Amino acid sequence: NGIVTKVANLEGNNAAGGFIVPEEFENSIVTLRESFGVIRNHARVVPMSSDIKRMPRRSTNLTASFVGEASTASQTNETFDQINLVAKKSMVLTKFSSELSEDAVINFADDSAGEMAFAQSKLEDQCAFIGDSTSTYGGITGLANAVGSAGVTTAASFLTAITLTEVQSFLSKLPQYADNANTKIFCNKSIWNALFLRIAYVSGGNNAVDLLTGSGQLSFAGYPVVLCQAMNSTTGNGSIVCHFGDMSQAVYFGDRRQTAVDFSNSALTSFETDMLCYRATTRWDLVCANVGDATATTPTAGSMITFKAGG
Repeated sequence: NGIVTKVANLEGNNAAGGFIVPEEFENSIVTLRESFGVIRNHARVVPMSSDIKRMPRRSTNLTASFVGEASTASQTNETFDQINLVAKKSMVLTKFSSELSEDAVINFADDSAGEMAFAQSKLEDQCAFIGDSTSTYGGITGLANAVGSAGVTTAASFLTAITLTEVQSFLSKLPQYADNANTKIFCNKSIWNALFLRIAYVSGGNNAVDLLTGSGQLSFAGYPVVLCQAMNSTTGNGSIVCHFGDMSQAVYFGDRRQTAVDFSNSALTSFETDMLCYRATTRWDLVCANVGDATATTPTAGSMITFKAGG
């Protein structure tokens, strides 16, 4: 309007007023991570009141046979073995400065406790599904390595070539006693899309609504599908496609003590450096027990069977 302004207070200039305009800071951390905790939700959780728990199990049954008049039947006997749960301690350890604890706009200690619980759940799932008996997995053998040869079915060399007929043949291998209301398919999300969703879409019978909306509960052939990101995600030759069966019959999760979180201002030189040391520990064990065998003269499948791309 022809009026010359020589001095003005501006938000965009710190000296002219920007210093008095506060910045907004979100009081939560953006966290993007996969979901874990599958095994605790689906295995049989067994409380442990001591560091070792032994569970007797019948391994063979009595046998009936026909006999003639005044003849003696062949004697048969039951045999037994046991499932041994030995509590192992897993730990998460972290440190941060007292200044961060005091000054951070979020409650850093509470956030760390959540991260520790997540790390423990991830380790449990990794042990249950891909454990190879090494120290990395606490000596635990997971389903990928525990299922006996009678419970492993192979199909086409590559997952992308597996057909519906091969999947149906695999599902039929599960013993009748493990085919019940708790029976589920366990697989990685990548496998779900590359195999099961692919087969469903090419099988016909879909309309636009089906393809756009999908379903609230993933399922295939009438069985619920549980996504587990600790499982194999590759589609090549020899890769594990999925596990199928009643997890509560196949895997025993010994729970000696749930997660306990403690902190110290003196551990790991924390006193000298004015740091806080946080620790989360839990004690548990996991045994894949009823998963068939590979050494018997006539091997039989167990409560959980495994599908692999041909090798």
